[in-house]
Amino acid sequence: MNLIDTNCVTHIFESTTSCIETYFLAPEILDEIAFTNQNLPKEFISIESHHLFNQAIYIDFYKKMLNKHEGKSFFNMTGLGDISILATIHTILHMSSTHSDLFDSKDITVFTEDIRLTKKLKKEFLSSSVSLKGFKDLR
Repeated sequence: MNLIDTNCVTHIFESTTSCIETYFLAPEILDEIAFTNQNLPKEFISIESHHLFNQAIYIDFYKKMLNKHEGKSFFNMTGLGDISILATIHTILHMSSTHSDLFDSKDITVFTEDIRLTKKLKKEFLSSSVSLKGFKDLR
């Protein structure tokens, strides 16, 4: 499963890279992209549209990640996409432990070039199977 950060989406828009893989968007990432007035490629899918994604569990993890991690600001609207990605991964891991047909949690890849998000992901999912990739790995 591929999750994509705002900076990679922006890179795709600016470089006119075409995608052949499917990329899921965390809720806050989808909101951030909405302000660009760009049409999303069909390969970009909101994680919320998946029939087994549980919004209540996501919100609980979102609250936990908000309280745990620094570097976010409601005033400047920064860092909330990072929190959303962290909460989304926790939700996927939780749901896949109870519903094996939800996602294959063995293969969660986050596409980002954001150093702060990368540090949070490494700290949060050090022992899990979350991998990180950058611009050059987008397909």
